[in-house]
Amino acid sequence: MTPRRAAEVVDELGRLLLGGPLPLSVRCWDGSEAIVEGAPTLVVRHPRALRRLVYAPGELGLARAYVSGDLDIEG
Repeated sequence: MTPRRAAEVVDELGRLLLGGPLPLSVRCWDGSEAIVEGAPTLVVRHPRALRRLVYAPGELGLARAYVSGDLDIEG
């Protein structure tokens, strides 16, 4: 079994939660990226951000990850 890159996991998580592809590019702490041309970039700076989003889905988890500096948006 090969380890998965973080951006693949974030992209798959977004598909599960939204029911379709993320309308964002994703760049993660491990250097991995999932690019959507012309879209803003979700920057996941720490694995803690994913934990916050999974344990508190919706605005609360997103806000906690953003305020803590674990998550940012570029563009």
